[in-house]
Order: sequence, then structure tokens, then C-alpha cells
Amino acid sequence: MIRGMSLRAKFLCGLLLLMVVFGAVSITFIKTTLHDRLSHELQKRGISIAKHFAEVSANPFLTETTVSIEMLAEDYLKKEDDLVYIYAKNHNGDIVAHTFGKEFPIDLLAVNQLQPDQSYSIKPLKTERGTVLDIAAPILQGELGVVHVGVSAASIDRGVANVVGMTTWIIIGMLGV
Repeated sequence: MIRGMSLRAKFLCGLLLLMVVFGAVSITFIKTTLHDRLSHELQKRGISIAKHFAEVSANPFLTETTVSIEMLAEDYLKKEDDLVYIYAKNHNGDIVAHTFGKEFPIDLLAVNQLQPDQSYSIKPLKTERGTVLDIAAPILQGELGVVHVGVSAASIDRGVANVVGMTTWIIIGMLGV
């Protein structure tokens, strides 16, 4: 089949094959790089939320007004799309506030143990809703307790899928021209 093709047709087929390979490599590179960057940004945002919540919770922990901690947690949950949950435990390990409704999932307590010298800790959890990053931050260097924030990683996959889809259509458009 190739022997019967003109030089121009061979050149165009080679160019088309080269563009397809280049497109596949580009999409793979974009997918990997973008996933890493979005993961890093999501972690930074989750750490920022956890540390801010821990900082703001210090005074209510000292005065033992857990109602204000729960109200603050609910406010965060409403404002942040990727936020799945927030809970706070005191230095004794008792749950002081949470956003789980009536029942707190007790098995979550053993998932992410913050060490005394850590300013935060991140543990990925597999849930029925996808991957959730559990981010723990100490309240007043851990003297009062620990805050846990659950951030959904679904936005990473959505962001990557959007960019890869758009890039794929651009490459297909270039091949069609």
C-alpha cells in the first residue's frame, strides 16, 4: 500500500502520524503535570483552612463555648465547595464539634494522628464519594486539641478532565485542517 502512494501522500501520512504521537505525548504530559499542580494547590488550600480554623478555634476552646466552634465549622462548610467535613477534638481526644450531623464516624479518629512536632498532617482517605484528604492541624500547638478538615479531591479530576478534553478537541481540530 505504501509503495503505491505518491511522495506527497507519504509525507502527509507521516506528518499526520507525527501529529497524533505529539498530541498523545502532550495530553499525557498535561494530564500528569496538571494533576500534580492541582493536587498541590488543593493541599495548600486545605492546610490553610485547617490552620485558620485551628487558630480561630483557640478562644472558644479556652472558654469552652463549643457552639461557636460548630457554627464556624458550618460556615466553612457552606463557603468551601471542596470541603467535606470539619471536626475538632480537645486535648483529651473528645470530639468537641463536627459537621457530620447526628452521628460521628468513630473510625475516622484513628486515621490521621498528628504528632506533637507536626504543624499539620495529610492522609488521603478512600470513600464512597472518592478520595478525601484528611488534614489535621493543632490548636495552640496541640495544647488544646486538633482540628481535622476533609477536602474532596474530585475537583482535581474535574479540572484535569476539562483541560485534557479541551486539548484533545484542539488537537483533533488541528488534524482535521
